[in-house]
Amino acid sequence: VKALESENIVKTLEMQGVGVVNSSSEESFTVAKNFKNLEKVSDHIKKIEFDEAKRQLYMHSEAFNYYAKMWMNIDLLDGEEKKEIRFLVAKGVFSGMNGSIRFYNFQKVKSRIELLATYNYEKLPIPTFFIEFGLEVVMQKIAAKMRSFIEQQKTKEAL
Repeated sequence: VKALESENIVKTLEMQGVGVVNSSSEESFTVAKNFKNLEKVSDHIKKIEFDEAKRQLYMHSEAFNYYAKMWMNIDLLDGEEKKEIRFLVAKGVFSGMNGSIRFYNFQKVKSRIELLATYNYEKLPIPTFFIEFGLEVVMQKIAAKMRSFIEQQKTKEAL
């Protein structure tokens, strides 16, 4: 997570992350697109609602006494080589942020998952310290827990 300064008043927050999961991209994508799983993965996620017909996701999260409510437009792309969850925060904290979570096959039985997101702003909706340190810690914890959750789902299916 990095805040970039520009010559204009508008600044850009970029989030990037990548990880490898011991399950295929198909299996990882299937688990990840079941958004209700997020409530099981992290105590930071307080509430998730997904309207499949409208492709809208509501997320209420909390960390370090900061709360974020976001309504996101979601597109699910299920291609042969690449699977992707695209999102745009339409309302709430970080309104205007857009990004994607991409799932690629890796070493035949694994998947490489990438998170890319950008947010243009004049003033951050939460303190800079939380963005540069707290958000990064929270995102790393959620990513590690999600990786374990996906791998556990694969193990359960194998039994």
